[in-house]
Amino acid sequence: MRDPVEDFKDRLASLMSRGGISEEDQTASNTLLLSCAAGEAYAMEILETRIRASPAYFALGQVALDTLRRDRENSWEKRLTWLQHSGIPSLRGERSVQTFQILIEVRNTLLHGSGEMTTRQADSVRKFIALKKRINSLPGVQADGRRLVLQGAFRDEWVSIAMNFVEHLSYQHQENRS
Repeated sequence: MRDPVEDFKDRLASLMSRGGISEEDQTASNTLLLSCAAGEAYAMEILETRIRASPAYFALGQVALDTLRRDRENSWEKRLTWLQHSGIPSLRGERSVQTFQILIEVRNTLLHGSGEMTTRQADSVRKFIALKKRINSLPGVQADGRRLVLQGAFRDEWVSIAMNFVEHLSYQHQENRS
């Protein structure tokens, strides 16, 4: 398997070039969105690799992969559960994973709420306050009420957050092969 950081950089560059976006023209939101996409693609590749390598794959076959693909559309919690079931110890308490999940929440706000926290994200006062606190802990992102403000000077840090997630997941994948 290739070096996960180099693989991540290649994925990010590929996503940028497919979108016709030069590195100089990257907006803060594009950098954040593409970093999340590259990290998510890596996680899905690891999951599919682990499912195909599992002895249960021959019994479950394509059904397991179809279920995985359907569940990945729902939430990161389901992805983390799939990773745990594939033999990778729980990632939920890992700092790199938690920080990447915050980046995903910001991505969801940009994509699904046009820069404002969605009703799903803030369906209760308690949930809204907790999410706002998590988002405000991310460098270069400020939750002003329900609206997010991104500071482009932190683009490299957002890429690093996604790369740290990829490195950690790669390490766990290598250490916990069946």
